Amino acid sequence: MYESWEDCAKREALEETGLKIHNLKFGHVTNDIMLDQKKHYVTVFMMGECVISEGVTEEELPQPKNLEPHKCHGWDSYSWDDLKRFAILSSGRVQGCSSVAKHDFPVLFGPLLELVKESPEVVLHFLHNP
Repeated sequence: MYESWEDCAKREALEETGLKIHNLKFGHVTNDIMLDQKKHYVTVFMMGECVISEGVTEEELPQPKNLEPHKCHGWDSYSWDDLKRFAILSSGRVQGCSSVAKHDFPVLFGPLLELVKESPEVVLHFLHNP
């Protein structure tokens, strides 16, 4: 509360993953109506980079930690193509598709599912042009 989107993103990343981030800019906003959960979010997606100390080797790069296990099943890294595939499968499950067994793939959280469906150009450009 009472903070900029950039400051909020820095704080949330640190609280939830232990990662320090910088070079933040606005990415996209989604309107997330999750009827099954009786929730409605407006989610602001920010884009940025992890703070990496000079001279850090590949093995020493900061990795996300699950600092809120009561809210989050864990962190993993996926390509945009993987996320698009998960979005299709997640949408099928939401609509009652019984052909996909539970836990065969990560089910995307509502706001992330919406971001992937909308595929905003600014986010795609950020991901594909580091």
